[in-house]
Amino acid sequence: HRENIMNIKFLKLKDVKDVTSLSATTIYREMAKGEFPQKILLTQTRGGWLESEVLDFLESRIAASLSK
Repeated sequence: HRENIMNIKFLKLKDVKDVTSLSATTIYREMAKGEFPQKILLTQTRGGWLESEVLDFLESRIAASLSK
């Protein structure tokens, strides 16, 4: 399990915005609808998104767009 944990990367909101080109408002709105990966709280005041989940979200959106 430790190998898997060592490969986990958390993204801050700024990084998620940079990677997805979405605004914070859109990210939180899509999270509320269950359409975007949920933020993981590491402490009461600090959290982030799993990079792998954000990338999976982007890949699924690209695939859906190309299949139209």
